[in-house]
Amino acid sequence: MPPLLNRVPTGRLICLHALLQHLVDRYGRNKFSLREAQYDASSDKTIFDTCTLLVERGASRTKVCPFLKNPLSAAKCYLTQSLARDTLKQKSVGDAVNALEALGLVDRINGEFAVNEEGSKIASLNYYTKEWLASMRKCAVCYGLFLGFLYIAKNLSTGGVFLRKKVKPRLAFPETGDTYHDILGNRLRVSSGCELDTMTRTTSLLIKWGVSLGYISEIGSSIPSDLSHVQTLEIVKEKNTHQQFNIHFSEEELANTRVERPIHYPFLTPDPAARRDLSAPERNVSMLMSHKIINRRYALIYSLGVAAEKGCCLDFLEFKNIIKNHSNFIVDSSNVENAMNLELNTAIIAGIPWKTETEPHLIRPLVKIDLSYLSKGAPQNVVAEVLDITKSDIYK
Repeated sequence: MPPLLNRVPTGRLICLHALLQHLVDRYGRNKFSLREAQYDASSDKTIFDTCTLLVERGASRTKVCPFLKNPLSAAKCYLTQSLARDTLKQKSVGDAVNALEALGLVDRINGEFAVNEEGSKIASLNYYTKEWLASMRKCAVCYGLFLGFLYIAKNLSTGGVFLRKKVKPRLAFPETGDTYHDILGNRLRVSSGCELDTMTRTTSLLIKWGVSLGYISEIGSSIPSDLSHVQTLEIVKEKNTHQQFNIHFSEEELANTRVERPIHYPFLTPDPAARRDLSAPERNVSMLMSHKIINRRYALIYSLGVAAEKGCCLDFLEFKNIIKNHSNFIVDSSNVENAMNLELNTAIIAGIPWKTETEPHLIRPLVKIDLSYLSKGAPQNVVAEVLDITKSDIYK
């Protein structure tokens, strides 16, 4: 999956459900590509067969997607776009299928995808039922980014109310202020974070999921029920500009959660090549250093995951001292302390919230995570280095 889901159409879980049902109808448990997940007018099976939100337009009462600005667009489906028209070059369908993977409903197999057993089960459910909501809540809360969002919203709330503007900057990989000196002596910024529009879209998507699943609600609305996804459907269909929300996520539910799908190794930093706000030299050096940024984030998250398994705290001071001796994890040797302090937010959005003990350098993880999933795609030498770190005296 990408570092952060960030296409607003993906926020409509009812649309993702229709896509999942279509994929099961067309491919069963067989593999499919992103291209094969798009609307294909030549196929006898399309997402229009499973979508319940289509509206009829014109004298011919043609069924169309209600979310396209031009209802007669050849794109056909706002969520996936079509083979005939896709101005976003598979960004929409990619985000949608990545979301299904994040929810644990499809598996990625050598660049392709396949609906798994859990996905087949969810696809067989009627969206408008209590069973669907109960099942999807379990799927969503086991996805690292969504759990991180709920924790951040809860942590930043006052009287059970949180502000969108306070949550948004936390739902992003941090810019850690690292720099790099090139051979000419120029000091170049190394980017490790997200662009503002990415943060905005990610926040909107997660809020829509939260509203549908009953984890958050608009101020003044009714308390979420076991049919909240049905009751809030009209809200989710529209562009949500509300700035304040109630949070309905308990410490008990957090404590009983195991994150099966944390953001894993290859996706622990955005692709610097896609950054439009970097100069060419900054982009090049950010690409050069991106593996070290991923390595240090992986080391921190994995070490916290081991602490969770042990039921103890991570001694963050000792951890940082050890990291300084691993050049594979160092981007800017003069900025290690600051960078690692900021990376603590990365751990939260990747799926392992934490709290400090009385001694602030002792960090206690609040959930367990799947360390094998976290390590998918990690080079063996990096895994070995991190395992060595976890064998040192960093746990209290």
